[in-house]
Amino acid sequence: SDSGSEVPPGYPDGLGNGEIDSGANPNLGSGAEIPTGGREVIRTAVADLFSENPANSADELSQLAGRYQGRVDQKNLYTDVDGVPIRATLVLRIPSDNLGKVLDSLPAIGSVYLLEVGSTDVTISVRDLEARLVALETSVGRLLELLEGATTTSDLIEIEYALTQRQSELDGLKSTLNYYRDAVSFATLTVNVLTQDQSPIIPPDDFWQGLAVGWQSLVGFLSGLVVVSGIAIPWFVLIFVPLGLLTWWFRKGKEMKKLRSTKSRTK
Repeated sequence: SDSGSEVPPGYPDGLGNGEIDSGANPNLGSGAEIPTGGREVIRTAVADLFSENPANSADELSQLAGRYQGRVDQKNLYTDVDGVPIRATLVLRIPSDNLGKVLDSLPAIGSVYLLEVGSTDVTISVRDLEARLVALETSVGRLLELLEGATTTSDLIEIEYALTQRQSELDGLKSTLNYYRDAVSFATLTVNVLTQDQSPIIPPDDFWQGLAVGWQSLVGFLSGLVVVSGIAIPWFVLIFVPLGLLTWWFRKGKEMKKLRSTKSRTK
């Protein structure tokens, strides 16, 4: 039996199951029709930009979103120890029809080095929610009619319990459907704005790029080795030169002592 038509233990049976609409019957009755429409697609995009001033670029991105009837859902600005902005991350909600225009405008704000665009078709989920919503609304309407015509306390209790169950399910469906509609209507664009020195390491795509990266690594290693040598030389002079002198003095003393001992035995 449908869990939505059950009554709490101890209550009288009252109305039969056939008299309380379960809300799950696809035959909506009363001339109701399941809503129809085109495809429902959730669009998302991620873009990484280079910028000399991430803070200014973040402001320009906010203005860009507003220009195309979008909004800023999240904005984070990161600074270094001196308080200089080095990175910004924004989550923009853009009307799906305007997403392409916003993406085309990004190069005017910063150098785009990564752009990923994706989409998820949720048409089946949305149509299912819409159908269930209409069915539950019809069920609630019938229960309200039964409630007006109830003549006994047991009937009132049973109908009110079923009505509460239907209303709770209806509110949940509306919330989920509103989420889908918002996600479909407004694409989500996440933009990371970085300075050049904050950029991630991008792996080479072919042999020549790999060779260039290897050469740069070798040059970097040799440069680092020179720096380390420059740091180490003063410490070498400070520690090993006195230690060498002390060792020389100790050995010289032993040789002099041995020489004096030999002379004594000769006499």
